[in-house]
Amino acid sequence: MTPIAPLRTRPRQALSVLLIALGLSQAFGSLFGFSSIESFGKWSLASPLPLVFTGSGYEQFALEIEIELINKDGTANRHKLGRGDFSRIGGPFIRRGAYALAIAFAPNLPPELTRSVLRKAFCNKGPLARGLTSDAVDKVSLFLRPKGASGQTTVTFRCPKL
Repeated sequence: MTPIAPLRTRPRQALSVLLIALGLSQAFGSLFGFSSIESFGKWSLASPLPLVFTGSGYEQFALEIEIELINKDGTANRHKLGRGDFSRIGGPFIRRGAYALAIAFAPNLPPELTRSVLRKAFCNKGPLARGLTSDAVDKVSLFLRPKGASGQTTVTFRCPKL
């Protein structure tokens, strides 16, 4: 009975090696410049390579984000935005996610799209303004800095008057 057991494990081992090779194919192809292997791995959907959002050279998920809210009375509140800040905001998760993406991708999105989403978030007692303890916001400035790098991108807009 012992000679049969190794024969049963060989197909499993071969399958395991094939699955590992498939899972690493996109990274291998990208690393060594084999575009056909990289494409095969990408289109198999079994080979994750998190370079999806880095085509512009701007890494949205490695940002330090500061928000400055200037209220209608002229007072300014400056907040360093972190993960916990979004947990204080009420409403469905998908809405909070849309706001987070609009902030992180602000430099890459069309300005009118970014401003329309962020006005909904901050202006007229919007959910992000309430979450950051500021109700009467007049002007919003986002300061986006890549972690460990110099330079920053600033996005500024005013809330419409009602």
